[in-house]
Amino acid sequence: MDTTAGLESETEPQPSTQSAFSGRPLEQIVVAIHGVGNQRRFDTIRTVAHRLGKLSDPPLPVMPLGFFSVGSCGQVYVSQLDVEETHPLWKVGFAEVYWADVPRGVVTMGDTLEESKAWGRTIVGRAQALYRGQVEQSVCQVSGADFDMVAGVTEEIVEAVDVMENLLWVAGKAGIFKFDLAPLLTDYIGDVQLVAEFQSYRKEIVDRFHDALTTIVEHFRDRYPGSPEIHVIAHSEGTVISFLAMLDALASAPGQGRHRYGWIEYVRGFMTIGSPIDKHIILWPRLWPNPVPGGALQTDAFETWSADKPVLLKAKDGSTRVRLPQPIKWRNYYDFGDPIGFQLDTARRFLREARCGAFQFGFDDDYGFSRYPLPGKAHTDYWSDTDLFRHFVDDVVLPNVSLAAAGGPPTKPPGNKPLMSVVSLSIPYLLAIALHVAAVYVMFKGTTQFLSQKGWTMTDVVHTVIALAALLTGVTVASRLPRLVQQSRGRWLVLSAGIFALGAAFCLWMVPPQVSAFLAAPFLERGTPTPLFGIAPGGAFLVTVALLPAFVCWLLPRRPRLGRRVMIGIGAAITALAVLHAYPGSSTAEPSPPLWPFVLALLLFLYLWWLAILTFDLSFIWHRYIRNSVALDTLRDWREKKDTKPRTLRARQPKDY
Repeated sequence: MDTTAGLESETEPQPSTQSAFSGRPLEQIVVAIHGVGNQRRFDTIRTVAHRLGKLSDPPLPVMPLGFFSVGSCGQVYVSQLDVEETHPLWKVGFAEVYWADVPRGVVTMGDTLEESKAWGRTIVGRAQALYRGQVEQSVCQVSGADFDMVAGVTEEIVEAVDVMENLLWVAGKAGIFKFDLAPLLTDYIGDVQLVAEFQSYRKEIVDRFHDALTTIVEHFRDRYPGSPEIHVIAHSEGTVISFLAMLDALASAPGQGRHRYGWIEYVRGFMTIGSPIDKHIILWPRLWPNPVPGGALQTDAFETWSADKPVLLKAKDGSTRVRLPQPIKWRNYYDFGDPIGFQLDTARRFLREARCGAFQFGFDDDYGFSRYPLPGKAHTDYWSDTDLFRHFVDDVVLPNVSLAAAGGPPTKPPGNKPLMSVVSLSIPYLLAIALHVAAVYVMFKGTTQFLSQKGWTMTDVVHTVIALAALLTGVTVASRLPRLVQQSRGRWLVLSAGIFALGAAFCLWMVPPQVSAFLAAPFLERGTPTPLFGIAPGGAFLVTVALLPAFVCWLLPRRPRLGRRVMIGIGAAITALAVLHAYPGSSTAEPSPPLWPFVLALLLFLYLWWLAILTFDLSFIWHRYIRNSVALDTLRDWREKKDTKPRTLRARQPKDY
């Protein structure tokens, strides 16, 4: 790989810029900007260069971070891959905009950002204000209790993520896979809060983008004929920063700031992956400048702009403020398992309402897919997806050149991988079921050892654990579903009852009679009811008792944490009563077994059940409100002055703006 010296930015002047670029030809520059988290310098552009190098045949080797480093955050570093002169990437350079040190410094001070749960409540309050301000009150279907429920769910997400991080740590130690979920979401919350809420820090970060692009353009024009073609590749919150910077440049007045904003005229491509731009437009509408002040049009009518014609953004007096040789080709990529990145319907509508034709970004340029197996981790899996970058390179960066030596047909947009949608959807629920099984097994082993029960066959153990886990899972689902949706949605109550009935039927079919009789003994010893429809009285009563937590939770206020505590408390009381009823006590000649092993087993059972409940809650919230975009679609409806409509089981139909 051939590298160049650093380019000094305007914020940190350096003594010399004579070696800004090497003598190699350079026509196109790929500029990467990272997303949330404690990123390493030059790691993002190193990853982009590696992905593009992987497209070659044979693939180019990955270079160390030090090869890209210039040693100062105030400098821009342009690198070129070590390829033959005939290679398509011979004239392509790579640079990075780094901003992770800004939120890292704020976090280190520890006196600026708001605590995650408290800030989440402000987001709910902002959504409530949007609803009351946009939707006619006489037709409102969402009550204050619904927003209180959403606030509770928001706190539930933060708590559940912390718990899931512990489980993922165990999976990492076991060598199954490694993924830090909690840092991803906590860093995302902190970085979004910094960018969206704090004007001074947002300006500092956006200014870095302006400075970097300005420096690149100036030094390119000093050393090469022609004009550079810049392609911006942005991830996560970096897409918001780069889009804000582009809108700033497009909204600049004629003759003012052209030295600072002139780089926009050289941007040809914009790749966004895992982008939360839509959420920012809806929740923080004042962040976004109108790229065409006064609603002025480009040369042609907005509806008929061409990808090959210049874009002229005009001032109110008719003079040309900004001239782009062609619209910027914007391509957005998002995985359905990504909790942060979505389709950018609202961004397209925003551009249309602003009458801005600076971007070629239609419905067909927004690519959604199921390619990654683990929800949440999908937000970072884009970086390891070579096909994703292949499409952007072939479609935008080098549309007339194939990186593969043998050539071939045009690259198709990235599509779904086989069964990945089912796998991504199933894994969280399977984890919740596994935790229920583990909880029941711990309680079963603790009880049998405490009561010195022997003679259990492996078949009896398996049947008992699976049967009781099915019933316990049914209790969890029936108790939690009504607490995570609008109370008026009757179909969720029906679904809850159906899942409970399925778990109960499975339990009655598989549980050994002695187990159901043992659990129901404290309640049935005064009488011996006869079997009903062939069902043993112990089993029938066990299912009836299992209904109690769900029924109580349905009657309580819809505060998720309260419902979870009540459900676990009732379950603990029923379990302890059944076991202590069979405790030998002092009525026998044999010494009583110690009580502490049973207490430990009960506590571990309750802890695992608590984990299972949190996992189910997080899975359902992710599946319904994030993966199926219910939350984002609801906010869009409110923005359009429409009330919330019940979502059916059909897939959402994205809007094309």
